[in-house]
Amino acid sequence: MPCEACGASGEPAVRRARPFSPVWEELRDAYFACPGCGVLLARISGPAARRPSDVLIDRLPDPEGLAREAFLPELQRGLVNWILSEEEREALVDHLISGAQRVAGTLGLAESKGLRLPGRETLVPSLVLTGLGNPWLIAFCELPGAPDLPPPETVGEVLDLETVEAVIRLTVTESDNQARVTMSMTFSDGSAPVLIEGEPISFRRRRRTDR
Repeated sequence: MPCEACGASGEPAVRRARPFSPVWEELRDAYFACPGCGVLLARISGPAARRPSDVLIDRLPDPEGLAREAFLPELQRGLVNWILSEEEREALVDHLISGAQRVAGTLGLAESKGLRLPGRETLVPSLVLTGLGNPWLIAFCELPGAPDLPPPETVGEVLDLETVEAVIRLTVTESDNQARVTMSMTFSDGSAPVLIEGEPISFRRRRRTDR
């Protein structure tokens, strides 16, 4: 029968909620879904409930949830470590990227060193995570010591790549002896950008590089 939600007909697809997505905590088993709109048609029980999704994108974490639930806490720790160490400002980039790399490794996400744009030389963002063997999440650090940020048109070219789902612009802002991690996420599907901010972290003593 046609789907009541969208009218599509055809064989139902086996789907699973993407890790870190809003429904992931409540529905981790496989389910039958409409092949058109993806609405849940019936839950799957027993051993078959562990089947992988027929839709490849379901096998990758939800970018916003991943950034908020997994990356942000580690980035916060990196910022704290940098504040306590009183290192040069350029070292902050290393702390943040190392934290993101640790999270990616724990989740089995691979990393590549650059990104090839059509007809252009290789672009080297701060972090390129791959999913299903292709560039997937691209991060740029807006901090001294990081590679120069590309202009908006280059970011648009990155988002035009078929396998790239989102571009993350990562920065740390400081005011009133407080520092805060901020991630701005822009998606290839044209949806509204998402701003993710960490809690402000206080520091008592100005670092020598800020004097």
